[in-house]
Amino acid sequence: MLAGITVPIMLLLLGRSLGAIRLGGGTDFKMIGVLGAGRVLIGLLSAMIVVHLLSLPPLLTQSLLIQSCMPVAVISYIMTSQYQGPKDLVAAVFMCSTLLSLVAVMLLTSFYL
Repeated sequence: MLAGITVPIMLLLLGRSLGAIRLGGGTDFKMIGVLGAGRVLIGLLSAMIVVHLLSLPPLLTQSLLIQSCMPVAVISYIMTSQYQGPKDLVAAVFMCSTLLSLVAVMLLTSFYL
């Protein structure tokens, strides 16, 4: 029962941090964009290389490609909070990579799968 509440609590903590972010002079949009896009693109390129090298069956190939486009995990924000890291930056990268992941999955399913 305790495991079932873990993900909602993590999402609430992440949402609180996203709500507290102040977009202004100190925000490094370039780094947020590069990290968010890097997560999606590096994951997708890595999966394409694995698919090419291993000659995987079609269903496994499709699953791997879609899974590789997923955004930064919520647990990265929790770990950053636990060890007093840059919580706002990680929350912003999570939000950016989520948006880019939606676009990547849409393009992947439209043109490749």
